Amino acid sequence: IYYCCCFYGNIFPCITLYQKENLHDLSLDTIQEFEKIAENYEPYVPLKKRKIKGQSNHDFSPNLQNAIITSGVKYIGCLPVPTTKVEFSEKKKNNECKKGDDVKFYVQLFKDVLKTSWKPPKYCLELGPDKIKIIREKFNIKVEGWDIPCPLTSYKEMKLHRLLIKSLKRKNIKAPTPIQIQGLPVVLSGRDIIAISFTGSGKTLVFVLPMIIFSLEQEIKMPFKNNEGPFALILVPSRELARQIYDNIEYFCKYLSDGGFPLLKNHLCIGGVPLREQIESVRKGCHILIATPGRLIDLINKNIVDLSICRMLCIDEADRMFDAGFDLELKTIIDCFKFQRQTMVFSSTIPSKINDIIDQVLVKPIIITIEKGSTNSLNIIQEIELVSDESKLQNLLRCIRRTPPPVLIFAYKKIDVDNIFEYLKSKEVDVVAIHGDNSQQDRQKSLVSFMEGSVDIMVATDIASKGLDFPLIKHVINYDIPSEINAYIRRIGQTGRGGRTGLSTTFVTKSCDETILLELRNLLVELKQKIPQFLLDLKFESGFNPSKPLHQCLECGLKGHFESNCPKLDRKNRSAPKSDCVSGTDLVDWHL
Repeated sequence: IYYCCCFYGNIFPCITLYQKENLHDLSLDTIQEFEKIAENYEPYVPLKKRKIKGQSNHDFSPNLQNAIITSGVKYIGCLPVPTTKVEFSEKKKNNECKKGDDVKFYVQLFKDVLKTSWKPPKYCLELGPDKIKIIREKFNIKVEGWDIPCPLTSYKEMKLHRLLIKSLKRKNIKAPTPIQIQGLPVVLSGRDIIAISFTGSGKTLVFVLPMIIFSLEQEIKMPFKNNEGPFALILVPSRELARQIYDNIEYFCKYLSDGGFPLLKNHLCIGGVPLREQIESVRKGCHILIATPGRLIDLINKNIVDLSICRMLCIDEADRMFDAGFDLELKTIIDCFKFQRQTMVFSSTIPSKINDIIDQVLVKPIIITIEKGSTNSLNIIQEIELVSDESKLQNLLRCIRRTPPPVLIFAYKKIDVDNIFEYLKSKEVDVVAIHGDNSQQDRQKSLVSFMEGSVDIMVATDIASKGLDFPLIKHVINYDIPSEINAYIRRIGQTGRGGRTGLSTTFVTKSCDETILLELRNLLVELKQKIPQFLLDLKFESGFNPSKPLHQCLECGLKGHFESNCPKLDRKNRSAPKSDCVSGTDLVDWHL
C-alpha cells in the first residue's frame, strides 16, 4: 500500500527516506526491487503540459519552453496563433460537453414521474373507459392530464392498511369523498396533482394519508436519525391550519404506533412559538414537517432544515398564497429541493397563477376539479341583505338569533372583529375572537373553546376561512363582503358540511364595489339561489344577461360573463399595491 501511494502520488523520494530510517525492517530483495523501480521511474506529466508539447510544431528556445510548461496559462499568449486557437477550441468544447451533461442530468431528474411501491388492484386496471367515465360523472369529477389512474370508491380498494381504515372509522369517515376517490389513487401513484375542491370536501386526507404511508415505508427500511429529514413538507398560509393538519397527522400516527408500527417524528414550524423549541425538535429527526413559509425560510437560512432528502411537497390553500403575491417565498423554498420530488397543490378555488404552477413547479400534473355547484354549494342557503353602516351591529344580533349555535362571523378588518366582540360581550353573548394581532396562545385557546362547544360564537378575520375545519357550523355571517368572490366562497364553505344544510348571511352596503356585487350576482344565478332585488337592479355592465345561456369565464371560473369583461380581471388592474392591501387585515400569516 505504501509503495502504491508513493508511486502514484509522485513522492518517490520518500521511499529512499523510508529505506534509510527503516533499513533493518526491509529484506534485501525488497530494497533491490525499489532501486530497480527508481531507475525506470518516469515522472507524471499533466495533460495540459502534454498537449502543449504534442501540439507545438515550432522550435522554442529551452528557456521559453520551460517557462510555458511551468507557468501554464500565464504565458499562453506567447504560443503561435494556430496552437492557441486549437487549445482554446478544445477547452471550449470540453466545457460545453460538461455543461450539456449537467443540464441533461437535471432535466431527466425533474421530468420523470416519482415511482412508488403502490399499485391499484388488478380488477381496477381492467375497467374500461366507459365504466371509469360513469364513476367520474356520478361524483362530478373532472380530470385533465396524461395516464390518469382510475378512481377507487373505497379505502379497501386503495389498499390502505386495516389500522388506517379503523382510525378513519373512529372519526366517522366510512367512505371516500369525491376528491379522495380520484385524488388518493393519483397521489399514491406518485403523480403530481392540482386538486380544486370546495372547503370541507376532504382534501387534507388526500395528501396526509400518502405522506404517512410513504414515511413509514422509509422508516421501516432505514430509521431516521438526528438531523435527518424531512421526508415530506406541507406548506400552509396560517398557524391555525398548520396546527389542525399537525393534529390530524399525529392522530393517525399514534393509532398506527399503538398497532405496532414505528412512531413517526412530525413537527410544526410556525410563528408565535419560540424558535429554540422548534430547532430542538427538528434536530431530533423529522418525517413530516408542517410549516408556514416565513418560519420555514428562517430555519433554512439557519441551516436547521435541510430539504435534500425531501421527496413530497404539498402546497395547501394555494389560491390564498398566490393571490397574496408571495411567489418569491415559494420559489425560494422550492429551489432548496435538490432531487426529484412529488408536488401536490390543493385549493378551494382556481389559483390565479395556475399556468405558472404547471410550467415551473409540476411534472406531468393531473388536474382534478370537483364542480362546486353540484355538491356542497347547494346545501347552503345564501341570503344577501342591504344594510347601512350604522345598523350593522343591530342587524348582526338579529341574525345570530335566527339559528342555534355554533355561529361563525367574518369581518375583513381586525378593528371590526374587536368591535363586534366587545358589542356581543356587552349583550352577554358567549363569544371569542381571533385575528393576526392575537398571540398564538390566545388564538389556539379561542379555537379550542369554540370547536369544543364551550362558546357559541366566534368572530374572525379571513384567517379562519383558510382551510380550518368546523364541521358543525349552523350559520356563517359575513359582516362585510370580501374583496374577491373566491374569499366569499371560502367563507360560506364553513357551513353546510357533511350533507347538512347551512345558512349564510352577507351584509352589503351602498359603498360596496360594484364589481364584487356583479360577481356575487353571477354566482347566485349559477347556484340557483334567490337574488335580492337590489342586485337585480344593477346595470348589466359586465356582460351578464339572465336571458342568455351562461358562459363560463376562464379567468375566474364563474358563469355569466366573458373574459374580456371579467370583474375579477378588471379589479386586478385597478388594485392597490400588496403592502397597502395587507395593512390592517389577515390576508396571509407567513410573516408571523
